[in-house]
Amino acid sequence: MEILLVILGMSIVTFIPRVLPFFTEIDIERYSFLKFIPVAVFSSLALPDVFAEFQPEKIIAALAAVGIAYKTRRMFLTVFVAVALLYFLRKLF
Repeated sequence: MEILLVILGMSIVTFIPRVLPFFTEIDIERYSFLKFIPVAVFSSLALPDVFAEFQPEKIIAALAAVGIAYKTRRMFLTVFVAVALLYFLRKLF
């Protein structure tokens, strides 16, 4: 029951900020910087693993991901190509 309540509470906490601008007079354009939160969170999770120990395949995949992200600005494509490249590089090394 405790886990269910935690999941319900987390759902409410994430749902409220998404719905709140539709029911209030909050200027959404003013908070346009919030679009960078998913990228920042993903980077903070991925980068420590890349640089924790020297593994060339991780560094190559990370550099490829940075290049793809810079060119395309698409997160799913970036993650997909980086994971596929890492998979093939691990098979190669």
